Amino acid sequence: MSVILSEIVPNRVLIVRLGAIRDGLMTIPLAVDAKRLWPDSHLSWIVDGEIEHFLQDHPSVDDVIRIERNWLRSPQCWQAIKGRLRERNFDVVLDPQSVLKSVLLGRMSKCKIQLGFDRPQAREFASHFLTHKIKPTVRHRVDVYRQLLQPWRETESGNGEFLLPINSTVRHLVSKSLETCVGSTKNWVAIYPGALWPTAVWPHERFAAIAKYMLDYFQMPSIVLWRDSHEKLLGKVIVEQGQPAARLAPELDALALAEICRQAKFVIASDSDILQIASAVGTPCLSLHGPTWADEFGGYKHRRFAIQSPYPLVSKRRVRRGANSAMQAIELEEVQQAIERLMRGQAHSKAA
Repeated sequence: MSVILSEIVPNRVLIVRLGAIRDGLMTIPLAVDAKRLWPDSHLSWIVDGEIEHFLQDHPSVDDVIRIERNWLRSPQCWQAIKGRLRERNFDVVLDPQSVLKSVLLGRMSKCKIQLGFDRPQAREFASHFLTHKIKPTVRHRVDVYRQLLQPWRETESGNGEFLLPINSTVRHLVSKSLETCVGSTKNWVAIYPGALWPTAVWPHERFAAIAKYMLDYFQMPSIVLWRDSHEKLLGKVIVEQGQPAARLAPELDALALAEICRQAKFVIASDSDILQIASAVGTPCLSLHGPTWADEFGGYKHRRFAIQSPYPLVSKRRVRRGANSAMQAIELEEVQQAIERLMRGQAHSKAA
């Protein structure tokens, strides 16, 4: 007998979303929608990365199931994962990732209803192992993931919410760090020169030029964000070339990066974790896109601006390891003009 999904009101829901902060953050509005749709349900989320930090105190997530990143290569871990999933007796599994490893986790739970995406959104033949498949009809990944609830409700594009809570302790520590970076000024911008892959990195000398431009034309210093030792070195180069306009941020964990983005006037970044962090906390973003599409992976509402490279996108096979020519094609003047539009938009918002 076929299952009519619209008639099911689950008691226990599992979201399977592994991987980077960027993709996890874009999935959070799905959790918010699910909790609003089924307010009495218990919602769990299985993770293997840093997105866990944003879920621990989230009002829509009742339970975070943490597994090791290399779990797929460790068969001895499988039994423990099976036990943790099956003891929760899930009624519905939502799989926005829709790859083989995420589908495998859904199957381990023994849940009879496993929703994911049909091809081409699904990869690695994952769609063959899902019980129910959705074909996305929208572009931005936030709204694509939200469409997993399509059997129960219509998805209004651009209407998703993140509801990331503010950690008062983290806010206090970040505020003290900002005093060292920018003193008492409240008007400063955050620059993030890193990216998920080398193909998405904009030239560091142009970031330095943007920092000088912000100080010369808007009297706003720039704080250069970084996440690892390589990006720290890159940040130091930008600070040196952008003196006295650019300052290097202190070492910050994921939650502190979210808070510093929340306090920035706006954030300039390419397709990255930081871009999605800024978008999720509601800070205006200027995003630079070369190997990925801005309308899929740019900021989500909240006065977002995006520049799409005029250079043809690399093939999917070369998104991570192709040439950097698409980002090189984004000119400094384009970014300056976008900043002017963003600043005018903020001035109009204040006047209104």
